[in-house]
Amino acid sequence: MGSSRGFASRNYYALAVTNRMALRRAALRGAKAVLMFEDDVILHPMFQEAAAQIELPEDWEMFFFGCKHVLPPEPAGPGLVRVKKAWDWHAVAFRDTA
Repeated sequence: MGSSRGFASRNYYALAVTNRMALRRAALRGAKAVLMFEDDVILHPMFQEAAAQIELPEDWEMFFFGCKHVLPPEPAGPGLVRVKKAWDWHAVAFRDTA
């Protein structure tokens, strides 16, 4: 059995390493932001149009398109909440400042 290095399972560890590698590659390429999806995502036919309507705060660093809230979120704007604590994101955007 391989090490899970403090993660709940080897699968969670592998996912963390994969995400970190993707973020590192984006940083090396100078990306201003990165959008990451779960591997089984199915986008709504109007996803691009709906995403274009989202108005993020100027100071955003991470944006979840879906997650399991562990603590109740706070309102942050029309159709937006500020996550206090969450697990298992479905899609997330990272800004280069994060």
